[in-house]
Amino acid sequence: MKNLTCSVLYGILLAPCLLLCSVPAQAANRVFLNGAEITGVRDQTFTGATVRIDRNGDIFIEAASHSVMPASKAAAKTDAGGPNASLSQRYYLVTQPSAKAPQCELKINVNGEEKRTVRPGASPQLIMEISAWLHAGDNEIHVTGPWCNGQLLPGATPARLIIGRGHEENKVVKVDTILLSVSVGTATHWPISERKLLLAQ
Repeated sequence: MKNLTCSVLYGILLAPCLLLCSVPAQAANRVFLNGAEITGVRDQTFTGATVRIDRNGDIFIEAASHSVMPASKAAAKTDAGGPNASLSQRYYLVTQPSAKAPQCELKINVNGEEKRTVRPGASPQLIMEISAWLHAGDNEIHVTGPWCNGQLLPGATPARLIIGRGHEENKVVKVDTILLSVSVGTATHWPISERKLLLAQ
């Protein structure tokens, strides 16, 4: 009986050790937003979302008002624009960078065609003529930006993307009339979808 008691006691003491030693180290849980992986994203709030955690501990967020732009598509179009001899007026795209604003990308579509991807907050400032994107008469401008990882830092001014009618004076572009202006401020502004019917002449 003495030997039996020792054997039972030994088994009781050994069991927790075996349990602890046999548990494999778990990899960090992954996070998905609407099916796209966003593991590592920080300081975000998703409103109207449904959250599911699977058996592996991965987190799946479904939020219809938010979207993710894959990195492979982020740096897509870089149409250089330029003048348009058929128009009597000139049209420009100008950014107003802000280092403390979210460094996020906007897609510019003209008449249903994607023309350029722009990061308004980034330096140097972008100034380009886009008259070549337009035809005489009505043109639909659509600026879109999916969910963006970042917030406006305290004391910072938002970055801006401006499309307007203007002219050049001493090799300096001056925008006389702002036709469309999109501000990149706090994350609560996302996703962005701004449309403008532009009458080019």
